[in-house]
Amino acid sequence: AVPPLFHPAAWGKTIVFKIILSILIFFFVYQIICRKNAPILEKLKSKPIRPVLGILILLLFLSLLSTIFSPEKSFSFWGNPYRAGGFLNFAFYIIFAVLMFLTLKPRDWKFIWNFSLGIALLVSLLALLQQFKALKEILVSYAARPPATLGSAIFLALYLSFFVFLSLSFAISEKNRKKKILYFLSFLIIVFVIFLTGTRAIFLGIAAAFLYFILFYPAPKQTRHIKILKIA
Repeated sequence: AVPPLFHPAAWGKTIVFKIILSILIFFFVYQIICRKNAPILEKLKSKPIRPVLGILILLLFLSLLSTIFSPEKSFSFWGNPYRAGGFLNFAFYIIFAVLMFLTLKPRDWKFIWNFSLGIALLVSLLALLQQFKALKEILVSYAARPPATLGSAIFLALYLSFFVFLSLSFAISEKNRKKKILYFLSFLIIVFVIFLTGTRAIFLGIAAAFLYFILFYPAPKQTRHIKILKIA
């Protein structure tokens, strides 16, 4: 966000997101109507997928209904520029989720997660540069609670919280030593940046999630066999 371009930050990001997603929607419609993409059509006809799509459509319909009966219809539809909410943005998020669900193959998800984790690390690096007043000529420094590219320290903490246990689980399950170290370093950097944001709600959320993670993380098969043998 470089004022006045793409400012406020949340508003600018949603504008770029909606432009890119609109292009992807046209490509998706082209694949369905003109190319008759068989894998996508098969997914749409699949019985297990119909309830998921039905729930998302119902959620979108309820959001539209609440917008129609809102006391401030314009505000409910467009949202606040500083928060980037509103029905229009919400609808695009649901469409984005549906498109990913229908077009991505199982083998693509690891690449998507690794790419997303890489972006999270770049955002974390920017937050560290802001916090420790590096590159003052280019970046605005913050004495406390850096926002990075999210426009708010709270938004930054919320965004990074999604990658805490993703990076940790990858670090645990990865067999390659170098990748394992890289994932673990990513986990430490993300947790440290979240700590710098000072967002107490995220601290509580991560603490509760960490407890859940320890209790319900799937144990290796060998460990399970050993436990069964001991019980026997």
